[in-house]
Amino acid sequence: MQQLYLLLPEPNKEFECFVVNHMVSDYLISDGLGIAINADKEEPDWVFSYGDVVDFYLNSKFYSNNITNPFTGIVTDRMVNSNRVRIGNPSETYLPQDARNVIRNFLKSWGLDTKICLMLWIDKDNKLTLTFNILPKMFKKTDSESVNSFLHFLSWYFPRHYKLVCMEENELFQPI
Repeated sequence: MQQLYLLLPEPNKEFECFVVNHMVSDYLISDGLGIAINADKEEPDWVFSYGDVVDFYLNSKFYSNNITNPFTGIVTDRMVNSNRVRIGNPSETYLPQDARNVIRNFLKSWGLDTKICLMLWIDKDNKLTLTFNILPKMFKKTDSESVNSFLHFLSWYFPRHYKLVCMEENELFQPI
């Protein structure tokens, strides 16, 4: 969970200006960086996760709660756990390629060669979930604390309004 550290300028002193809007597309999105504001303190004033940066990249603002055209390619309707589900691949406007590369590298650092799909749960208020083929048995420590810790780290890479789910893989999962 790497971050770019930015400090607010001291009054009446010269400073170098950074424009977050440019930094996002120039290198934050491709390098997998979040942003910490005034991180020279014991607690930073503000921390934007990499997922917050992805949200800004997609919607030109932080905490947008927007999702536009989430699927790409073929979308299939299935029954999953007695629920109607629409399954497909996440689009570039939902999960950009640069973000996929960053997330893939994070997952590989955990020894995971993961696949994903996007599921729209029709019988559950059209809840949209990004679904990974990650199961507890894939970890050295399979206790719930270790798995929950991993999921916490994983969530740092996604916009706050995205829902993540892990389940057994089927033929509709694609490499991230």
